[in-house]
Amino acid sequence: MFRSEGLTDKGLKREKNEDSLLIGDSIFLVSDGMGGHKKGEVASEIVVNAMKRINYSDITIGGSYYEYIKSILNDAIDDAYESIKRYAKRSKIDSIMGATLAGIYINYLIPDKIAVFHLGDSRVYRVRDRVIEPLTTDHSQYEDMKRSGNYSPEQLQRVSRSTITKAIGNFKKSEAEISFFQYKDGDKFLICTDGVSDLCNFGDLERIVNQTDNLKKVCQDIKELVYKRGARDNLSLILLEVELT
Repeated sequence: MFRSEGLTDKGLKREKNEDSLLIGDSIFLVSDGMGGHKKGEVASEIVVNAMKRINYSDITIGGSYYEYIKSILNDAIDDAYESIKRYAKRSKIDSIMGATLAGIYINYLIPDKIAVFHLGDSRVYRVRDRVIEPLTTDHSQYEDMKRSGNYSPEQLQRVSRSTITKAIGNFKKSEAEISFFQYKDGDKFLICTDGVSDLCNFGDLERIVNQTDNLKKVCQDIKELVYKRGARDNLSLILLEVELT
């Protein structure tokens, strides 16, 4: 039903890769260890491992399936939050340690729909009928100010888009933003860290995703474009395609 491909790479400027990704049967996600902070690669790995531990087959619930799915995703995020806090305390890390998260969860309880979840500035896009659209909005100072409507375009231009307002780490606890979207045959979903989205605009990604049905080649072509533009950060991406027929 879903074909998938993905990659993660340290890029050209960073000494190590602080990103992690997960391609599972029901869940697909990327996590970006917060650049410039201690042990970002550990934080992103903790996030991925927490999501792996979810018991996706447990359907003993009360209430709606949508609330159940939100609950299990946020329980895993709480687990990651507590694990990062314990690691930071044990390792005597006084500065911020954390990671962003973006992903897709598929459950047969809600046929024809997926759960899209994120914290921070990692993103999920959908390409439908050859047109790309974002399914997430960054949790960043820039987007928060833009949504408020209290700032002029000139004021917004002076705000860094890389200052995030939500993540998973040894600081303020946050719930993921979770939304449900219908899918149809031929839809493609791109999940990526800001190492991709900072250097590839909507037009770039739409063009590359639409040029071939070879998912591995699409991922490699996106990586090549990021490299051509300097690859100053780690980069991770997952591409899914819906095949119903």
